[in-house]
Amino acid sequence: DWALVWSAEHLKNQLQSPLSGTFVFEGGGRIRGMVNYHLMVLQGREPVRTALIDLWADDGLTGAQRVRLLSHLCTDLRERNVHLVMTLRCAMMPASAFAANLFLPTPAQFQMGAFFTAGPVPLPLPKTWSLVMM
Repeated sequence: DWALVWSAEHLKNQLQSPLSGTFVFEGGGRIRGMVNYHLMVLQGREPVRTALIDLWADDGLTGAQRVRLLSHLCTDLRERNVHLVMTLRCAMMPASAFAANLFLPTPAQFQMGAFFTAGPVPLPLPKTWSLVMM
C-alpha cells in the first residue's frame, strides 16, 4: 500500500487550520477514524458555502461504519449552513461510503483547480446557464 508520511508539524497545520475541521469516529475508547475537511466559498450564481473533504483515515472500519461516519459529517455540516460537500477522487476515499450517501461521481476527465485570493473576486453573472446531468 502507498501512504503519505506526515511530519508532526505538517499534520498539526492540517488539523489546526482555522479553515478546517476534523470529524472523529470513536469506538471502544479509542479513535477509529477521522475525516478532515476545509471550508471555502465557491462562486456560483451566489456564494456557495462548501466543505472539501481533504483527508480520510480509518483503522479498519466496516463499510457500514464508513457510511455512518460520512452521514454524520454531512449532517453536522448541513446544520452549520454548509451547502455543498465534495471530495477529490482518490484511492484514500471510500467510494462505496460516498455512493451510499448519494454523492455524485464526476467524469474521470473532470479537473478542478483551487485558486486562493486575498478576498472575494467580483465576477459578472453569465449571460446563459447550462445544467448537464449524467
